[in-house]
Amino acid sequence: MIKGVIFDVDGTILNSMPMWEKVDEIYLQSLGVEPEPGLSEKLFTMSLTEGAEYLIAKYHLNQTVEDIIAGI
Repeated sequence: MIKGVIFDVDGTILNSMPMWEKVDEIYLQSLGVEPEPGLSEKLFTMSLTEGAEYLIAKYHLNQTVEDIIAGI
């Protein structure tokens, strides 16, 4: 008897890559902040912590690094 099944739909039925490529812009827009052109490319080589620190410094956000990471 089968008790459970795990099925990964990402890449099969859904494609989340476009969302992840712009997650920083989506996050800022959810705060009512207009992201700078090319932001995703700037953040591409950064870790989540580095990216959050950049967003705080660049956009004068009141969120903590942890808040931004959880929000993303």
